[in-house]
Amino acid sequence: MFSNVLPKMNAKNATIEVICYKYKPLKNKELPIKLRITKDRKRTYLNIGVSVKLEHWDFEKNQPKKNCPNKEEIEQIILDRKKEYQEQIWEYKITNKEFTSTSLVEKVSNPIKAKTVEAVFDLYIQQLMTANRLRYAHMYKTTLNSMLRFNGHLDIYFHEIDIAWLKRYELFMKSENLAMNTLETRFVRLRTVFNFAIEEKIVKPEYYPFKTFKVSKFKQRTAKRSILKNEVLKILEYKGKTDYERLAIDLFTFSYLTAGINFIDISELTHNNLLDNRIVYVRKKTKKQIIIPLQPKAIELINKYSNSDNPYLFPILNSFHKTDLQKLNSDSLIS
Repeated sequence: MFSNVLPKMNAKNATIEVICYKYKPLKNKELPIKLRITKDRKRTYLNIGVSVKLEHWDFEKNQPKKNCPNKEEIEQIILDRKKEYQEQIWEYKITNKEFTSTSLVEKVSNPIKAKTVEAVFDLYIQQLMTANRLRYAHMYKTTLNSMLRFNGHLDIYFHEIDIAWLKRYELFMKSENLAMNTLETRFVRLRTVFNFAIEEKIVKPEYYPFKTFKVSKFKQRTAKRSILKNEVLKILEYKGKTDYERLAIDLFTFSYLTAGINFIDISELTHNNLLDNRIVYVRKKTKKQIIIPLQPKAIELINKYSNSDNPYLFPILNSFHKTDLQKLNSDSLIS
């Protein structure tokens, strides 16, 4: 009966046979049972974790003899392992994909780990948080929330995110009157997490939909925007009616005088960034060091907000904000 259930299997020039490997007995003198996978005349032998004594194996029928201890258990293990490889070979045949005996073994030995889309997004966001890339983590969280609004839940698997799903998501975002560049960034983040899932062997590469669904079609060139010099002067000369307005004008002025340093980098400047009437800092976005000479008016603004109780040059953050997460969550402009 066993030989009828375990025939030599042939699909796409590949065969799987069960053999009792008598050339290298184990330390307990038993012989290991192996699967022999043959493809393009190349053979790979795979241990399946069971062994028998020489007298308990029928070498003509390639199966355990009736008097073999644990005969049924051994047969079941062999059946299960052969089935795994048979299914993978048939999948290769159906999808017309080439493989070798070695790559077949690697594919079956490293199976896809099932995780939902939401679980993978959470995992990716957590990795960004661990790497202190908190603003990027926040961006991916925004994309995740958008997908949850669209689908209602993300208790689905990545192979379910096909071209039809992406087109429906596209229509959903357009119904929210989002800019095309916003659609692009959200699809880019989804694509990044999809690639992450492939790398982690959570989804098979053949389910990747972005070879056909092109994200680049959403990219729109943003028109360059600038203000005239007399408009800049109006801002610089404006006195402001409240502390918030005056701080905003001063920050704009400081940025204007320091080659356009952005708000995030201004907020994190401390006295350690001052060196011989220059600002020396590492830009948050590019991680490049920037050195800018300080004009008298810029030095005046630094002195205006100098506070021995605050390590920062400007009252955007204060001594409470020590970690990146605290800085990210800060909603206070004046300490």
